[in-house]
Amino acid sequence: MEGCPADNLIPLYLILSAFAGVFILFVILKALQVRKSLKRQKVESKRDRVIHSKDFKDLQVEIYGEGALRRLRHRDSDRSSGNSSAAEVSASDDSNV
Repeated sequence: MEGCPADNLIPLYLILSAFAGVFILFVILKALQVRKSLKRQKVESKRDRVIHSKDFKDLQVEIYGEGALRRLRHRDSDRSSGNSSAAEVSASDDSNV
């Protein structure tokens, strides 16, 4: 037959076409993962800028007092060192209240 691939190439084309859908799925999933990661980094960066601003600290002191500012600094140092957990944060909140 004219224009058809050789008989020994048909199984190769069959296998490649079977994996094409899986490959496309993995590419889409990876793109979504990267997009989510970039969005999370953007939100965290914005939050860090706000928390470290002088206006935010002044507002914290005005509303909650100096104790809240000390707790906030303590949480930031724990978060940046990677040693904090939800239990530690809630325990420190309960003990300081």
